[in-house]
Amino acid sequence: QAAWTRGRDIARARTVARRAPRGAMRFRPCIDIHQGQVKQIVGGTLKDEGEGPVTNFEATQPSGFFAERYQADGLPGGHVIMLGATPESRAAGPMPQGG
Repeated sequence: QAAWTRGRDIARARTVARRAPRGAMRFRPCIDIHQGQVKQIVGGTLKDEGEGPVTNFEATQPSGFFAERYQADGLPGGHVIMLGATPESRAAGPMPQGG
């Protein structure tokens, strides 16, 4: 994604988050960690049995990188989802606090 497109998307998300009326749906950033990697998992493919989830995207950056970006970009309400409590997922790195 081009830098100018990313900047435009961030500005749009920030504006929507600030202007959303009380009770309206707001963008909330999420970091999914699976087997120690930050991933985007295809919905409905994570199951207790059978094959593992289908991964749409796997980041090379650690989870803290994304947490810091969301905070710097003024996107509040972010959360982390650990998909499977493996030692690799637990060691994925500390999250910045506050903001």
